[in-house]
Amino acid sequence: MEAIIINTGNELLTGETINTNASWIASKLYNIGIKTKRIIVIGDDCEELKKAIYWSISEKPDILIVTGGLGPTHDDKTIECLSKALKTPVKVNAEAYKMIADKYRELNLPLTPERTKMAKIPVNAKPIENPVGVAPGVELKIGKTTIYVLPGVPKEMTKMMEKHIIPRLRLETRDMRSIMKTVTVEGIPESSIAPILKRIQDEYHGIEVKSHPIGSEQKPKLKIVFRLIEKGSLKPETIVDSAIKKLWELLGEAYSS
Repeated sequence: MEAIIINTGNELLTGETINTNASWIASKLYNIGIKTKRIIVIGDDCEELKKAIYWSISEKPDILIVTGGLGPTHDDKTIECLSKALKTPVKVNAEAYKMIADKYRELNLPLTPERTKMAKIPVNAKPIENPVGVAPGVELKIGKTTIYVLPGVPKEMTKMMEKHIIPRLRLETRDMRSIMKTVTVEGIPESSIAPILKRIQDEYHGIEVKSHPIGSEQKPKLKIVFRLIEKGSLKPETIVDSAIKKLWELLGEAYSS
């Protein structure tokens, strides 16, 4: 399974806010066997968001996760932009309205038009309960792609993912296994080890091998990450361990001769 993540908000493009949502979501998806093929960051610009949504759906990912822009203010336009991108009208959803009304009743605050706005979702969508905030999330299906729209506030997004979305996705990926292991190599420049890593990548189908320099070419130190998502009864740990063993063998051959 593959996913695309879209994170929205001007603050992500100005450097005011670090985009921790993207890394958190991608990590959680990978752990249950879903590979993120692209992460897109968009400002509070409806035309750009429409293009990003339209392109993402054209790629036919299994999952599209959009975060941000679900609040009551004028610049919270994600649902409006999603509706335009999908050419699907929005209306006040009774279930979403009750979620919002209950929250504001607890806060002893009136339901203003700005607050009611958060109950408007595409007609073919379902609301997702927000356990720590007010704005509900949205779930809808377009072709093979399930779209999840979540708040941009990290605390709200993570709680909704953990409570509602990850358990559902885990059921769909229950026959998938993922593994990531890291080894450190010292004293060998990245440029020298590159052909060995390519050979391992070519020999072990499906495995991803990525080197990350920690030192310099003069004082080389590399962190090498092995990743694999495997389906069925095969054990990805066995494959990754074999690839790591092969790495040490090839390094020994190259630098003992």
